[in-house]
Amino acid sequence: MANVEPLAPPGVPRSLRPLPRRIRPFPDETLASYLRRLERANELTHGAVKRLARTTGAGFLPALSQLAAVSVSTLVRAIPDLRSPTDLDAYPDLRRRVSTRARRRTPCTLCAARYDSAGAISIWARHQDLVCFHHQRWLGPNEGYTTQFWIGDEPVIIEASRGHCKAVRVHGQRRVSALYGDAVGIVERWFRWRIELPDAQRRRTRLQNHHPDKRSADVWAAAYYPTTVALLRVMLAAQHGQRHRPLPPAVVQLARERVAADVTSGYIPSGGFDPFLFWINTPIANCDEAASLELLG
Repeated sequence: MANVEPLAPPGVPRSLRPLPRRIRPFPDETLASYLRRLERANELTHGAVKRLARTTGAGFLPALSQLAAVSVSTLVRAIPDLRSPTDLDAYPDLRRRVSTRARRRTPCTLCAARYDSAGAISIWARHQDLVCFHHQRWLGPNEGYTTQFWIGDEPVIIEASRGHCKAVRVHGQRRVSALYGDAVGIVERWFRWRIELPDAQRRRTRLQNHHPDKRSADVWAAAYYPTTVALLRVMLAAQHGQRHRPLPPAVVQLARERVAADVTSGYIPSGGFDPFLFWINTPIANCDEAASLELLG
């Protein structure tokens, strides 16, 4: 059966023919990344697609749909740059999807290889998008360049990521994002103070032995990630139902005991300079989930 050329979106001249090579957008791909891949595949100069779209006078999104031979709905669902809160009526499935106020990062390179060459795609990602469950790979923080590596032999890291995602579903994106950043800072401070965290230290040694060519900072982040998520759970529990500081002494003591049991393998936060005690005595920030920066709607 002959291929049927898609009809031009309303307002786009039929003379604007699709480009020879059709490129699929990657889920949550940045617009700059998609245009770069589309232009490269069709041997166009940088910015050529935007220039062609402007000649139609029909608007960028309809013209891009015609040039790329990809439906408007597919583009809107795949590329956060093309979404807006007004799209939620037409595409209710976009609610709580990642927005352009998240961070740019490289996706799992094995997932991306089905769409393009490794390293050619950039996406918008939430703070908890640190693991590819399909390929069991560590992706790392959502900023800068991070080396990726297999963690299938460290299931505790994968389970920590599942627990992290569950915490977001239960407590909300904005609150968990803020507390996770605090937890990372506390664990990093404990590490600099040489507080013994034996489970994390053993994971780090195993990962370094298995991936000697990977950046030490990325290996450290993966090894200490379960410890950070365990601390995050303690912090969420300590904040539950509490809106004022200082917290009741019984709540503080329970939190210290949970840290010793679930996070530090015995170390009980103490002293005026301990970062966890400093956090627990800091006023609680107002986390309005409706104003979450990483999500649409």
